[in-house]
Amino acid sequence: MKLFFPRRRPTLVTRELPTQGLLAGRRVLVVDDDLELRRLMRTALELEGAVVSEADGVKRALAAADAGCDVVVTDITMGLSRRDGLRLLARLQASPALAGIPIIAMTGCTALQPELTAAGFARVLIKPFEVLDLPVTIHTLLRGTQVAAA
Repeated sequence: MKLFFPRRRPTLVTRELPTQGLLAGRRVLVVDDDLELRRLMRTALELEGAVVSEADGVKRALAAADAGCDVVVTDITMGLSRRDGLRLLARLQASPALAGIPIIAMTGCTALQPELTAAGFARVLIKPFEVLDLPVTIHTLLRGTQVAAA
């Protein structure tokens, strides 16, 4: 199934935070080198009211996280590196300002799940996964984070 996304936006676009949906106003950073997957995840998350930013690698992800986000969803294998997602996790955890952001890993390798959980990922999604379930996963994770912080 091919999804087509409009290249032009309407001339009058308001930047108000969404007030409805499971993730209303939540800032989600999606990190993956696959443009189509990022777009698909963006659509699923925005349908639930999330404010989504995207990055295609560690450097851009760190810049986007510095601008502010509530949760990061990252692929583990990006570009030429086999472990960019782990590198991103380490860099976020090393920054006092970003260390508290929950990070969700995506991988196609089931065998990596215990290692990724032990490394500090809040959740591990095994590809292929149902993209429309992603908002529920994030909502549940963030709700649990708020309860633990209270």
